[in-house]
Amino acid sequence: MAKSHGSLRGIEAKIEYHPAFEELGTLYESWKRSAINWMQTEKLSESLVEKRLMKRFNIQWAWADSIATEARTCLNQLKTAKANNIAKLELQIQAKTTAAFKLITTLEKTLKLATKKGFPHLQARNKFWHQLLGLKSKIEKIASLKRKLKQLKNTERLHICFGSQKLFNAQ
Repeated sequence: MAKSHGSLRGIEAKIEYHPAFEELGTLYESWKRSAINWMQTEKLSESLVEKRLMKRFNIQWAWADSIATEARTCLNQLKTAKANNIAKLELQIQAKTTAAFKLITTLEKTLKLATKKGFPHLQARNKFWHQLLGLKSKIEKIASLKRKLKQLKNTERLHICFGSQKLFNAQ
């Protein structure tokens, strides 16, 4: 695109659909997944991955270079995402723990008053009961988040999944 006196000019071209493009795209993604796998499991450098791609899949250097670069970028993004996810889980655990402690404090105060005088009415007793149930679910959620965090920290191999978290867990 060229800029001339405040206006933009560009040339656009439309590429007609051809089934070969879809096949090439599928192959490219498959080769990229292989490259990511080699970088993770065998700790290969970009140049070694390029050589292996050229040898194993009989592709030109330009393709191998492009795939290896994309694989390295993808792997770096996965590592960053893992660190961000760990930080997010730690913050969630901290916030939920604080909320649970506040609820415990209020429940203790309510229980002290109730043991002295009894609950003033049925609604107060039901509210107390529901708050206890809420506390139980909060504690279960904290335990679940801690399990997720431990699993994420112990995981060395990073996975890519396009779709929902349910689909990812199923894989």
